[in-house]
Amino acid sequence: MTDLIEQMGAAFLGSRLKRLGERMQAGAARITADAGLPVQPSHMQFLAALDGQALTIGQLVQTVGISQPGVTRSIGQLVDLGMVQSEPGEDQRQRTISLTPAGVSVLKRAKLHVWPQVGEAVHALFGNRADAFLAQITALEAALEATPIDVLAGRAAPEA
Repeated sequence: MTDLIEQMGAAFLGSRLKRLGERMQAGAARITADAGLPVQPSHMQFLAALDGQALTIGQLVQTVGISQPGVTRSIGQLVDLGMVQSEPGEDQRQRTISLTPAGVSVLKRAKLHVWPQVGEAVHALFGNRADAFLAQITALEAALEATPIDVLAGRAAPEA
């Protein structure tokens, strides 16, 4: 059977990158589980962001670059797991998020047992091209920040 997403080329790049991300996250989840950690790979970015500092939800949104609802959902999961705590900030409308002792412990174990393995696996996949690929992703993210895909598509749309 043919791979439709691959066949559709650039028009389906987002779907292809999402599929790639899901495959990489699934492998990272197995490594995380093998290390005995009670979190998902999608939580790692928040543990890393909170390493040694407390942040508000807004600061986490800026730090990890995902939507506020996505950050709020993930932080809620980490609170439920006992990895982070949420406390009222100086402004009652904001909450300050910080690692609990359990979160610090999980972060230390992830740094030791998960992140190096995943990093080495990515470098094995790419050979000596991982840094170049990551640089391309950074450039793509910056370009999309400057001009979203819908704006670019509107510019390229044929006149009716």
